[in-house]
Amino acid sequence: MWYIGQEIVCIKTHSKNKIKRGQIFIIKGLRKSECKCNEIEIDVGIPTEGGYCKCLRCGYKAKHRVSAWWFSETNFAPLENNANAIKELIEQPIVIEK
Repeated sequence: MWYIGQEIVCIKTHSKNKIKRGQIFIIKGLRKSECKCNEIEIDVGIPTEGGYCKCLRCGYKAKHRVSAWWFSETNFAPLENNANAIKELIEQPIVIEK
């Protein structure tokens, strides 16, 4: 579903506001998550300041080993030519997972 160079839209604002709902990005890189969630993670070119990253679902915590933030694929949707579909995704209520 995902590929490098693909245009995507953010559908959930990041907990530290690194990406915000409605922003459009181009995928710079893809990888499998290091945590137990076994998701795809997406690099959209946001640099990290170092420190640690933590998965909010499974609690996995690790030191940043690369210079880019990697975001869960659940934060994005493919950018389609269908403006109504994009608007519907962005306007969905935000669900906070604990």
